[in-house]
Amino acid sequence: SGKGQSVVRDRERALAAWEDAISGSRGKSQRVIVEGFVPFDTEITLLTVRHVGGTSFCPPIGHRQVDGDYRESWQPEALPAGALEEIETALDAGVVSSRLHRERGVLLEATGRPLEALQAYEEALSRRPDDLDVIRRRAGLLVREGRNSEALQTLRDARRVAMQDPRIEEAWLALEGQFGDRRLALDRRAERYRFDPEDLQNALGLAGLLVELSPQRIDVKDRQGRVRFGVGQWDSLSPNEQQEELAEVEQGWRDGAVDILTALAAANPDDLQIAKSRADALRKLGRAGEGEQVLRSFIEARGDAVDADAWVSLGTYLVESRKGGEALAAFDRAVEIEDPATRPATLFLADFWFRRADWERALGHLERAVPSRESTLRRAECLTRLGREDDAEAILESLDGRDVTSTLLEASIAEQKARQAMQDSEADAAAELYQRFESLIAEAQALSPSNPLPQVQLANSLRIRGLMSGDRQMLQRAVETLDEALRLDAGSWAATRLRSEVLIEMNDANAAAAGLEEFVDRQPASK
Repeated sequence: SGKGQSVVRDRERALAAWEDAISGSRGKSQRVIVEGFVPFDTEITLLTVRHVGGTSFCPPIGHRQVDGDYRESWQPEALPAGALEEIETALDAGVVSSRLHRERGVLLEATGRPLEALQAYEEALSRRPDDLDVIRRRAGLLVREGRNSEALQTLRDARRVAMQDPRIEEAWLALEGQFGDRRLALDRRAERYRFDPEDLQNALGLAGLLVELSPQRIDVKDRQGRVRFGVGQWDSLSPNEQQEELAEVEQGWRDGAVDILTALAAANPDDLQIAKSRADALRKLGRAGEGEQVLRSFIEARGDAVDADAWVSLGTYLVESRKGGEALAAFDRAVEIEDPATRPATLFLADFWFRRADWERALGHLERAVPSRESTLRRAECLTRLGREDDAEAILESLDGRDVTSTLLEASIAEQKARQAMQDSEADAAAELYQRFESLIAEAQALSPSNPLPQVQLANSLRIRGLMSGDRQMLQRAVETLDEALRLDAGSWAATRLRSEVLIEMNDANAAAAGLEEFVDRQPASK
């Protein structure tokens, strides 16, 4: 927010800058962020969209700041001409530098090549393991790629070299609380909350864990904070007595979560994120009506000044509360008042319905969205899902250039048409369409050699054809194709899951189980 920000140009100014930072901060933390001036050519933001076809990258957004204050943004921001080529030329010439690998990763990410970007970040870390910028970039990209376990392990390792970095700590706790040792995350967040109850992100994270987790024996404590029951004592209690003890602790946790969120809302009445978290907590506690009222009160308090985000939040809450009609009315209101130049509510709702496989509603919003390559690709995918392959093909033909996502969509269309030809007993047409499908898959592989998705899509097609025809060799080819995908990305859950399903269909349950065990063994263990 810029509060407490100052510039130190000599040692004499350091103490005054510290006092400015502490007095200007929103919380009670005694820690501040110190940054240095770094010369750079361009400041960009890279927005990403993760979907069934992989990850799409919006054109880079450029920014301009004056004296540390934001002034304007624009899209697209052209990356320096030949920047990636210059870096790769230097690396080929034998220049060894973690910075070169890091910059190569940034440019690869910006040009929509996430797997190659990850490899570049790994090269950078092999030369400088304590580069926190690379660690954050790598972890963030892994999360966007759906590889949460690897991201968690990256952040766990990073804590050994950056124990006091607040951004690493918060990122680690967020992932640990979702995918790792949730009890460890709860204990650490509770400790941080006692130290600084006004740390907003930590307080929200703590409240969420208090709502979602179930207590265990070690959580039943006396007033001094000591565990009341040893293992033997606990086992001597009847199941009803154990349940009563745990229920009392659980109620305390739930009440504590509501208290935290109520206090945050009182201190930050204009913060929609807090209102949403408070409403969600109440819904999870069986108090959906109270949660709905939190959001409606937030909207009413702002009158005509309320923005579309608040109505979208109410609508999504009502969907979760199974109030479909009211949810649609809230969504309609969001669309009515959104910024017509950017239509952010429309874009959100397109994604919202897309993720719920409601292709008709997603398509309706996409047709009203501000046109972009990503929204066009999603329109084509919705049309394909709805069986309107010709319309989808027409949209794809209108795009400039080809990428992995558009090529895989073309392959999906060819495959759907081939299946329809088979059902219509048009064997020659089906064979020609399947040939086109495999040609498009090969093209997608060439466009992104390290991406496992083309192999996964090919394997799924082979599986379906093998099951329909009873051709075991086709199923075996599907397994071999998935083995290729896993050699590219051993952490691909899509490839692992599909491989196990094919092996089970081939009556090889042992091999299916072994593959799943290998995948689990590669995931980071809770600590």
